[in-house]
Amino acid sequence: MIVDIQRLKPGQSHGLRSLFQQYVLNKVLYLAGLMLLKRLNKIGQAIRRQQKELLDSIIKANHETKVARHFGLHTISSMEEFRSKVPLTKSSDYEEFSKDVRENGTADVFFPGRADYVAMTSGTTSGKSKHFPKSLKIMKSTMGRWIILSLKCMFDISTNQYLRYWLCVRATVRTTLCPSGVRTGLISGIASSFSLTPYVVPSLVNDMYNEKDVIYLNLIFGLKYPDICNLFFSTAHMANLFFLVLERRWEEVCNDIQAGTISKSISICDKDRLMLCQYLNGGDANRANFLRGEFKKGFLHIVPRIWPECPGLFCLGTGAFQTQVRICFP
Repeated sequence: MIVDIQRLKPGQSHGLRSLFQQYVLNKVLYLAGLMLLKRLNKIGQAIRRQQKELLDSIIKANHETKVARHFGLHTISSMEEFRSKVPLTKSSDYEEFSKDVRENGTADVFFPGRADYVAMTSGTTSGKSKHFPKSLKIMKSTMGRWIILSLKCMFDISTNQYLRYWLCVRATVRTTLCPSGVRTGLISGIASSFSLTPYVVPSLVNDMYNEKDVIYLNLIFGLKYPDICNLFFSTAHMANLFFLVLERRWEEVCNDIQAGTISKSISICDKDRLMLCQYLNGGDANRANFLRGEFKKGFLHIVPRIWPECPGLFCLGTGAFQTQVRICFP
């Protein structure tokens, strides 16, 4: 084990305990991901049969819902019949069903049982948020396998088997209640605060609501350490905002890294400020001066210049953010 750990070039920001915890966790996650990948490849060898079985299982589980009855899914017995009866749809086709959940709390609309969260899109493409009722129980039953498989794929990147901390930028989402009493908020609010990967930023930062404060604190902790493994953002919007804040406030961030302090512009209580300063464990003038030199050169391909062994950026997003992400990596 010791030899293998040395081969993986652990980060200097690790302590002995956290190093062994991440080593064991990475091995377990990789093996679990490998088994899921083998299962996925096996499914892919008989894709038409698997598609039919999946469609049958979806119809069987949801045939009594309002949406299923609206499209006549409860009478469908084949893929061909499904294609002929169910047209291509868009989000507006489901607005009345969503409204029923939001206003009346009606059960068995999109899925069996009641919704416990109504996810909202940011509204950046249409100017108006779309609403999607969700069952967190159903989501959690399927999301775990996807997360483990995605981590396995990231571990397969040749430079990504290092035992290092991740930089994770995500703020707690403010939620409200629909007229029916169902909790509603941005889609990113569905994400669990629990994580299997170790992050360089103290956990109390993830409990904050102000996005720009969260980003600033992530910048201080993330930039202080050159051995960050991966960058994780809840959405592509957050990734884009992260680098915009960096461009605008890098001098302030570097001053905090040099002094081991948290800027007074960050709206946190004195207790949290003191705790975060203790986590910083003093200033680092050498790192701050190096960063200043890099930022003065501009921000094209900035990620490999300040985190030379960071192989990837992980986030949920669309093609609209492709150009912004590309400026960070060569």
